[in-house]
Amino acid sequence: IKRAQENIKKGEELEKKLDKLERQGKDLEDKYKTYEENLEGFEKLLTDSEELSLSEINEKMEAFSKDSEKLTQLMEKHKGDEKTVQS
Repeated sequence: IKRAQENIKKGEELEKKLDKLERQGKDLEDKYKTYEENLEGFEKLLTDSEELSLSEINEKMEAFSKDSEKLTQLMEKHKGDEKTVQS
């Protein structure tokens, strides 16, 4: 009887380990799917970029630069507001 109880306990532990491995496998599958989707998006971006003219690329770069400048200004303003609050 004692041996049967030990085997039952071992079986339960093995089932817990199996469940954990199945969850980890599912997580890996989800991460791989996300990776594949991101890779497809990146490849599409590269393909789309190849079709752009030089002037269109320059326009996009200028827009990105302006957005970057706005973000920098907002960050500096936030730092100033933060210092005012701390005073």
